[in-house]
Parts: sequence; structure tokens; C-alpha cells
Amino acid sequence: MTRQKQPIICDSCAKEISSQMRYSLQFNQTNAEKPSSKGSFITSSSKADMCHPCFLQICTNGYKPKWVRKVKDENTGKWSDEELEEQTNLN
Repeated sequence: MTRQKQPIICDSCAKEISSQMRYSLQFNQTNAEKPSSKGSFITSSSKADMCHPCFLQICTNGYKPKWVRKVKDENTGKWSDEELEEQTNLN
């Protein structure tokens, strides 16, 4: 018996993500009044899903993503950032 595939829901608008473009966000906590101790920070272990229209809304609010491609070095197994020549068109 196979498990049915659950639809992916946007954690911003709570609608099903039906388009191919979707985004995931990872949240970190910051507190200006009580900074975390040196060498540690608080982050979420789960990522939030976001649909393309909600992502575009965040971009109109002032967020400007700087896209990088993650490339794994097969010899060392380490990941490195590779800047993209052309920024992806958001429209």
C-alpha cells in the first residue's frame, strides 16, 4: 500500500502550491535587547514553504534576493557558492 502524496501548502497564504516555482524559508530568531551568546544562535529546524505570488509580494516590500548556485566539490564533498551571471527574472 503506497502513501498518498500530500499537497504542499504555502505557509504564508495557506493555499496549495500548484506552480512549479516555490520557495523555502528558514527562520532565525534575533533579539536586539538580549543578544544570543557568542558562537550560538536560535534557528528553526523546519523550513517554511512559500508560493511564487507570496514571494513576489515580499519582493515588492523591499526584499532583494541575491541568488547563488550551490556547487558540491566531488573531491572534498564541500559546498561552495557560485554567483549567477544573470539574476533570475521575478516576473
